[in-house]
Amino acid sequence: ADNGYVDDFAQNDVLSAAEQLPIDNTHGPESLALGSDGLIYISADQGWIVRHDPHSGTAKRWVNTGGRPLGIVFDRIGNLLVADAYRGLLSIAPDGSMITLTDRVNGQPIQYADDLDVGPDGKIYFTDASNKFGAEENGGTYTASLLDILEHGYHGRLLVFDPEYETTEVLLDNLSFANGVAVDPRGRFVLVNETGEYRIHKLWLS
Repeated sequence: ADNGYVDDFAQNDVLSAAEQLPIDNTHGPESLALGSDGLIYISADQGWIVRHDPHSGTAKRWVNTGGRPLGIVFDRIGNLLVADAYRGLLSIAPDGSMITLTDRVNGQPIQYADDLDVGPDGKIYFTDASNKFGAEENGGTYTASLLDILEHGYHGRLLVFDPEYETTEVLLDNLSFANGVAVDPRGRFVLVNETGEYRIHKLWLS
């Protein structure tokens, strides 16, 4: 019997045709973003942002954040925004220079910046996956995620950084491992993935 695995769930070999991209002897790719320069930017372990050239098929290490970059996205003026699990919310200019936008909220450190997205008004929505089991203090992102989800203590948060006023606020808290983020292109709402509860929250902004 096929145990119900039919139609969309039928076995297939579609991924056998997938192309594997080199990431310049790094490992643990987490996220990617397409730059206006035509390059594919990839966040990887060991702190690296790697740039892949789809025309030549080559990849080179570009910038090292000194932490563990996870989610990445470009803002409206071409800066690469990075949710770095060890360092907070970063911005990398096209010339490779890097600044920390925020690493604290309400006077407390952001311990596990995970994913992010930018709204049409320029505000940056990002997750702090766990404000108890920090990624760096607990042996890395994987170990910290297991600790947080196993405890099921609802330590995750959705945050927003306003670059105009340089303020960071908590929009949602008590999330069980706050993970992926997506903002409606019209800025009406933001979606956040709560991994520990297998659900997605929709927070209306307008």
